[in-house]
Amino acid sequence: MKKSLGLLPIDKWVIAHHFCAMITTQSIIEGIERYCHQTGMAESTFGKKVVNDGKLLSRLRSGKSISIDTYNRIQAEIEHSVREAAE
Repeated sequence: MKKSLGLLPIDKWVIAHHFCAMITTQSIIEGIERYCHQTGMAESTFGKKVVNDGKLLSRLRSGKSISIDTYNRIQAEIEHSVREAAE
């Protein structure tokens, strides 16, 4: 059975040139929360694993921003999980 986390891969060019305004901090937070809920991973573990920052989610919730590189790492981890679930 294929498992979907409901997120689509987005590359740097698309973010920078077309949909930047559509990607909000809230949507990133919700995507990570959904991923953590579906995988049973703690949010702090996700942050530590992906960007070596166990407080990633709390920082985002407090209004901090992230770089496109950090966003891409987050997306890569989620996409990797989707691919594994599909196998």
